[in-house]
Amino acid sequence: MKRIIAILLTLLMLVSLAGCGSQKDSSGKNNSDPGNKATPTPGSDNPVSPTPGGGNGKAYTPAEIEAAIARVIGDGYNATVDVPTEEMYSCALYDADFSRIESYVAKLTLVPSVQQDQVVIATTKDAAYADELVKLYNKEYERSVMYAKQYPMEPHKLSRARIYKIGNTVMYIIAGRSPEQGMDDTACINLADAEYKKIDDLIRELYGYLPDNLLVEPEPDETAEPKASMNTGDIPFDEELPFDEELPSDEGQAVPEIPGDNGTDVPFFQGC
Repeated sequence: MKRIIAILLTLLMLVSLAGCGSQKDSSGKNNSDPGNKATPTPGSDNPVSPTPGGGNGKAYTPAEIEAAIARVIGDGYNATVDVPTEEMYSCALYDADFSRIESYVAKLTLVPSVQQDQVVIATTKDAAYADELVKLYNKEYERSVMYAKQYPMEPHKLSRARIYKIGNTVMYIIAGRSPEQGMDDTACINLADAEYKKIDDLIRELYGYLPDNLLVEPEPDETAEPKASMNTGDIPFDEELPFDEELPSDEGQAVPEIPGDNGTDVPFFQGC
């Protein structure tokens, strides 16, 4: 009898141990395994923390968004230089209140005198300041347009700039592959459209929708005076000298002395 009881107790212990060792979730993965935690990446199906106003409830850091833009543009991505804190005046975060910004990334091109590529993305601590950043970004765009009027460069890329706001994240994007030498205007337009389509498709992939472009085109400066043109005669001269009028002759007039030449007369240079 004792032997039977001992066998029964042994069987009960084995069943109990087997049950404790097989506790898994419905997916077949052990709940206590730390290696199964997903790390969210832009464009993936991994879960991410929600953000107010996000199309899919997904949130990405500014650095993740910028890296994804660089990836879809590829070798033609020019905004590769991080803007130092002391040089924020050179980008769209000029005059920004960084105490109200949670995180940001600011990238310029290596040759800003030739290319206007700029990718600035910031996540604010409150929704109200996100709206302020939109205004700051449009001020930066206005400065870029004014610069381009003096030094035209890649106008089609500049005119298609994007300002997107999703939740508290605000993006300022001037990016894309630069035209090759010799490309005509139509080819440059097609190139700019194709590059920005890559960016728009990416934003739609990340958030599930494409937000409105909040870019504001600057008003034309109507107060600027037109430049005089010697060729077209747009602005006539106040006084015109008739061609048939004889010019006064200098013959017989004394050549003025140059002070400090010890009284030596020096004739004027008769250049061509």
